[in-house]
Amino acid sequence: MGRVVAVVGALGRIGTCLADHLRQDGSISRVVAVGIEPNAGDAKIVAALPDVGRHALDDTFDGVDAVVWVGSENVDARKNAPAVRMSVRRFEAMLESIDRSSVDQLVYMSSVRAYGAHPDNPVRLSEEMPLRPNFKYRYGEQTAYTEAVLERWTASHSGVDVTILRPATVVGAGGENPLERAIRAKRIVTVRGFDPGVQVVHVSDFVEALGFFLRGRIAGAFNVCPSDSLGWREFRRLTGAKTVALPRDVALIGAEIGWRVGASRMPPIEIVYRMFPALMSNEAARLAGWTAARSSSAALMGR
Repeated sequence: MGRVVAVVGALGRIGTCLADHLRQDGSISRVVAVGIEPNAGDAKIVAALPDVGRHALDDTFDGVDAVVWVGSENVDARKNAPAVRMSVRRFEAMLESIDRSSVDQLVYMSSVRAYGAHPDNPVRLSEEMPLRPNFKYRYGEQTAYTEAVLERWTASHSGVDVTILRPATVVGAGGENPLERAIRAKRIVTVRGFDPGVQVVHVSDFVEALGFFLRGRIAGAFNVCPSDSLGWREFRRLTGAKTVALPRDVALIGAEIGWRVGASRMPPIEIVYRMFPALMSNEAARLAGWTAARSSSAALMGR
């Protein structure tokens, strides 16, 4: 009999794609999609809408073998700190429910934002680099903090295989991160004199990575990204978006004002990713046996 996998965050873009991907996997007998309404037409995907609370997932995890957490994909920055705190509390409650279950594998979706964009970052960030999310970048702080929680939890749970996947910016399937919103608007603000590089992973490749590490029960932390990155010139050519290069101080002040008056959905700190590098190495994932099918260029073209 196949394994039973729970996807926490199945309502979101990545969770929806992952549930469909796992539905087609013959080694998995049932997918428990946490956060979506039941669909009577799909016998393999079982929807779960647990109550809110510390024990909300206890019944949901009954009979579950593995859990995949994709419940925190770049939360809406307009909700700011309350949304971040809520996501962290839900994650901690999920770990408590795993404690009371027979789950023996956990795959957690983190982000490149946990590393932060800094002028002293190496050409390629490896998994051994410290997590230094940029100050006041709520999503980066959330993922780094949650990883720290998970690291402490893992140390006392040797019977659970834990995998952390840190994807580059995920594109495709109608994503709502700052980069994709800028592409759809055909306009992206850059900072004059800075070209840190753009690295993205297509949602289909990231979902394949989630499935690969889940099936292989490969524990550890892994960057999930293609090998290439793009400069702004190539970015413009592939997306058709116009880049507006502003002096550093103008870009920073403009981003702050736009945010405060509600004219922009981009948190001001996002500007640091238009200035400093946050490009990852995928060597560890490649050694484990996974490679992206699409380059950053192909991922942008295939959005």
